[in-house]
Amino acid sequence: MTGVDTGRETSHLGGRLITGPDGDPRLIGIRCLDCGTGAFPATDYCPGCGSGSLEDLPLPRAGTVWTYTVVYMGGYGSIVADPPYATAFIELDDGTFVHAPITGCDPESVRVGMEVALTTVEAKENDLGITLTYAFEPAVGRERGVGS
Repeated sequence: MTGVDTGRETSHLGGRLITGPDGDPRLIGIRCLDCGTGAFPATDYCPGCGSGSLEDLPLPRAGTVWTYTVVYMGGYGSIVADPPYATAFIELDDGTFVHAPITGCDPESVRVGMEVALTTVEAKENDLGITLTYAFEPAVGRERGVGS
Protein backbone atom coordinates (compact mmCIF):
# COMPACT_ATOMS: atom_id res chain seq x y z
CA MET A 1 0.00 0.00 0.00
CA THR A 2 1.38 3.41 -0.90
CA GLY A 3 1.11 6.30 1.53
CA VAL A 4 -0.23 9.83 1.35
CA ASP A 5 0.58 12.86 3.47
CA THR A 6 -2.44 12.55 5.72
CA GLY A 7 -1.79 15.21 8.33
CA ARG A 8 -2.10 14.59 12.07
CA GLU A 9 -3.69 11.47 13.56
CA THR A 10 -6.55 12.26 15.93
CA SER A 11 -7.99 8.93 16.98
CA HIS A 12 -7.72 5.25 17.70
CA LEU A 13 -8.33 4.31 14.05
CA GLY A 14 -4.67 3.69 13.24
CA GLY A 15 -4.20 6.89 11.27
CA ARG A 16 -7.41 6.44 9.28
CA LEU A 17 -9.08 9.48 10.88
CA ILE A 18 -6.82 12.48 10.65
CA THR A 19 -6.93 16.25 10.87
CA GLY A 20 -6.03 17.60 7.44
CA PRO A 21 -3.87 20.66 6.75
CA ASP A 22 -7.08 22.75 6.66
CA GLY A 23 -7.99 21.62 10.19
CA ASP A 24 -10.98 19.56 9.02
CA PRO A 25 -11.35 15.83 9.76
CA ARG A 26 -10.55 13.37 6.97
CA LEU A 27 -11.00 9.62 6.65
CA ILE A 28 -8.31 7.65 4.82
CA GLY A 29 -9.54 4.62 2.91
CA ILE A 30 -8.00 2.59 0.11
CA ARG A 31 -8.31 2.51 -3.67
CA CYS A 32 -7.54 -0.55 -5.78
CA LEU A 33 -4.92 0.13 -8.44
CA ASP A 34 -6.36 -2.67 -10.60
CA CYS A 35 -10.12 -1.96 -10.63
CA GLY A 36 -10.45 1.47 -8.97
CA THR A 37 -12.74 0.35 -6.13
CA GLY A 38 -12.57 2.54 -3.02
CA ALA A 39 -13.16 1.16 0.47
CA PHE A 40 -13.27 2.13 4.14
CA PRO A 41 -12.03 0.91 6.49
CA ALA A 42 -8.76 -0.02 4.82
CA THR A 43 -8.13 -3.70 4.16
CA ASP A 44 -5.22 -5.71 2.77
CA TYR A 45 -7.15 -6.64 -0.37
CA CYS A 46 -9.68 -5.04 -2.70
CA PRO A 47 -13.30 -5.89 -1.79
CA GLY A 48 -14.17 -5.58 -5.48
CA CYS A 49 -11.61 -7.82 -7.20
CA GLY A 50 -9.39 -9.28 -4.45
CA SER A 51 -6.22 -7.54 -5.64
CA GLY A 52 -3.51 -6.59 -3.16
CA SER A 53 -2.41 -3.59 -5.26
CA LEU A 54 -3.79 -0.75 -3.15
CA GLU A 55 -3.08 2.87 -2.36
CA ASP A 56 -4.25 5.14 0.45
CA LEU A 57 -7.26 7.24 -0.53
CA PRO A 58 -8.22 10.47 1.26
CA LEU A 59 -12.02 10.26 1.24
CA PRO A 60 -14.47 13.09 0.58
CA ARG A 61 -16.03 14.66 3.67
CA ALA A 62 -19.52 14.80 2.16
CA GLY A 63 -21.98 12.12 1.17
CA THR A 64 -25.57 10.92 1.10
CA VAL A 65 -27.40 8.53 3.42
CA TRP A 66 -27.89 5.38 1.35
CA THR A 67 -29.68 3.38 4.05
CA TYR A 68 -30.04 3.70 7.81
CA THR A 69 -31.62 2.32 10.94
CA VAL A 70 -32.48 3.73 14.34
CA VAL A 71 -31.14 1.66 17.23
CA TYR A 72 -33.43 1.53 20.28
CA MET A 73 -31.86 -1.24 22.37
CA GLY A 74 -28.75 -0.83 24.49
CA GLY A 75 -26.01 -3.37 24.90
CA TYR A 76 -22.77 -3.90 23.06
CA GLY A 77 -22.75 -1.30 20.33
CA SER A 78 -22.13 2.35 19.76
CA ILE A 79 -19.16 4.01 21.39
CA VAL A 80 -20.66 7.36 20.40
CA ALA A 81 -24.26 7.51 21.64
CA ASP A 82 -26.81 5.88 23.90
CA PRO A 83 -30.03 4.60 22.29
CA PRO A 84 -31.90 5.76 20.42
CA TYR A 85 -29.33 6.70 17.78
CA ALA A 86 -29.15 6.48 14.00
CA THR A 87 -26.51 4.51 12.15
CA ALA A 88 -26.17 4.61 8.37
CA PHE A 89 -24.37 3.49 5.26
CA ILE A 90 -23.23 6.68 3.59
CA GLU A 91 -22.30 6.91 -0.07
CA LEU A 92 -19.49 9.44 -0.19
CA ASP A 93 -19.22 11.82 -3.13
CA ASP A 94 -16.60 9.55 -4.77
CA GLY A 95 -18.84 6.44 -4.53
CA THR A 96 -17.07 4.88 -1.52
CA PHE A 97 -19.41 3.58 1.21
CA VAL A 98 -18.82 4.24 4.92
CA HIS A 99 -20.79 2.91 7.90
CA ALA A 100 -21.13 5.48 10.69
CA PRO A 101 -23.43 6.93 13.31
CA ILE A 102 -25.44 10.05 12.46
CA THR A 103 -25.19 12.79 15.09
CA GLY A 104 -26.43 16.34 15.43
CA CYS A 105 -30.09 15.59 14.77
CA ASP A 106 -33.06 13.63 16.08
CA PRO A 107 -32.51 10.01 14.96
CA GLU A 108 -36.10 9.94 13.64
CA SER A 109 -35.28 12.78 11.21
CA VAL A 110 -32.63 10.79 9.29
CA ARG A 111 -33.78 9.93 5.76
CA VAL A 112 -32.45 8.15 2.68
CA GLY A 113 -31.01 10.85 0.40
CA MET A 114 -30.10 13.15 3.29
CA GLU A 115 -26.84 15.02 2.70
CA VAL A 116 -24.32 14.53 5.50
CA ALA A 117 -20.83 15.73 6.35
CA LEU A 118 -17.98 14.14 8.28
CA THR A 119 -17.47 15.28 11.85
CA THR A 120 -15.54 14.10 14.89
CA VAL A 121 -17.11 13.17 18.20
CA GLU A 122 -15.73 12.06 21.53
CA ALA A 123 -16.12 8.34 21.96
CA LYS A 124 -17.43 7.03 25.25
CA GLU A 125 -14.73 6.75 27.88
CA ASN A 126 -13.12 3.34 28.28
CA ASP A 127 -9.95 1.97 29.91
CA LEU A 128 -7.90 3.99 27.41
CA GLY A 129 -9.67 7.25 28.24
CA ILE A 130 -11.67 9.39 25.83
CA THR A 131 -10.66 9.44 22.19
CA LEU A 132 -12.05 10.97 19.02
CA THR A 133 -13.90 8.94 16.45
CA TYR A 134 -15.89 9.79 13.34
CA ALA A 135 -19.56 10.30 12.66
CA PHE A 136 -21.63 12.17 10.11
CA GLU A 137 -24.04 15.03 10.71
CA PRO A 138 -26.67 16.70 8.53
CA ALA A 139 -25.10 18.99 5.95
CA VAL A 140 -26.46 22.37 5.02
CA GLY A 141 -28.15 22.02 1.64
CA ARG A 142 -30.84 20.10 -0.15
CA GLU A 143 -31.45 16.37 -0.27
CA ARG A 144 -30.37 14.62 -3.42
CA GLY A 145 -31.03 11.26 -4.96
CA VAL A 146 -28.90 8.30 -3.99
CA GLY A 147 -25.99 7.87 -6.38
CA SER A 148 -26.02 11.45 -7.64
